[in-house]
Amino acid sequence: MRFFVTVGVNAIMPPCIQQVQSRSSAIGDILRDLRAGIDPSSLSLVIVYFSPRPDIEDLAQAVAQAFAPVPVIGCSTSGEIGLQGYAHDSLVAVGLSGPDFHASCLLLENLATLSSEETYRALKSLAEANRFSPPGLGRQFALTLFDGFCLKEEYLSSAIHAVLGDIPVCGGSAGDGLRMRCSDVLYGGRIHRDCVVVALIATNRPVHIFKSEHFLPCDERLVVTGADVAHRIVTEINGMPAAQEYARLIGGPRESLSAVQFARHPLMVRVGGINFVRSIIHAQEDDSLIFACAIDVGLVLRLGLGVDMALGLNETFAQIRQSIGEPDLVLGFDCILRRLEIEDKGEVHKIGAIMTTNKVAGFSTQGEHFQGMHINQTFTGIAIGQRSIS
Repeated sequence: MRFFVTVGVNAIMPPCIQQVQSRSSAIGDILRDLRAGIDPSSLSLVIVYFSPRPDIEDLAQAVAQAFAPVPVIGCSTSGEIGLQGYAHDSLVAVGLSGPDFHASCLLLENLATLSSEETYRALKSLAEANRFSPPGLGRQFALTLFDGFCLKEEYLSSAIHAVLGDIPVCGGSAGDGLRMRCSDVLYGGRIHRDCVVVALIATNRPVHIFKSEHFLPCDERLVVTGADVAHRIVTEINGMPAAQEYARLIGGPRESLSAVQFARHPLMVRVGGINFVRSIIHAQEDDSLIFACAIDVGLVLRLGLGVDMALGLNETFAQIRQSIGEPDLVLGFDCILRRLEIEDKGEVHKIGAIMTTNKVAGFSTQGEHFQGMHINQTFTGIAIGQRSIS
């Protein structure tokens, strides 16, 4: 097992938050856009989100070299969110700089065989590295970027949250467009899989992490009565073939099940008095259902009833302003199923405008992380307020 920790350089010049979105396809043109939008002289960390592409190894190396020795982390997406709102085939980048930010980054690889002892030791080393951040940076938060097909998000999200204690944790799982085959995580100028990157960031800015979903649970209970837990596959619901029972509950034929149907009719579970979405991502020919989150036999689910997404987002951002004032940046992680729903409803520009107005930089995910939980069909994020005037 290998793990790597990189500590961001201490920078002294503003601006402290820089954001750019490039729609260029050639690597040279992307680098030109990044250099035009991010001043490298004061950076502590660069975060990049990018559409899947065949030359991703070359892009990873080029971006890392462009900002060396500053750590560059990132991942592939199922769509990007940036200065131009929702986009496909683009790259979104965020630069965080001193004196307002200091970052330490950790890569955990080989998650399939990673022991709990190794995980704990690596996370403690990350926390220790960031303990030496410059004076005055009294707030911390953690950003997590998982390989979206590692199937280890539940365990490791919980472990990260437990080790970091009171430090808020939020993030997303890398996407693969809609191909559902593999995803890429960027660290150290290379592409990695079966891994997670954790960035522990110290700042003097106010910070607020949040989650927003637009579903309410219905009363009818669905019980998982058959499952392949290791692979997140449900074979039976209420003692019936899973896909058939799900189709019956949403009022449509089995043949109509699709990603859009799953987006409109998610399932929900209640944990600690809070409702979380458990999304379906695929119906198989044998009538089993593949889920995007952990499932188990005996799990009690409820069908989610959709409400207005735009209204929910505006309420979420209003709460953010009450907590920290006007955000200077929102690092956002928005489920791909939410994006499919707004595309199906023709609301891409409407919802995208809300994201742009609130300075969201993020991507459409294969799953979202919030305070030790791996969830679906949710918009999670880290809102960073403006610099205090002393």
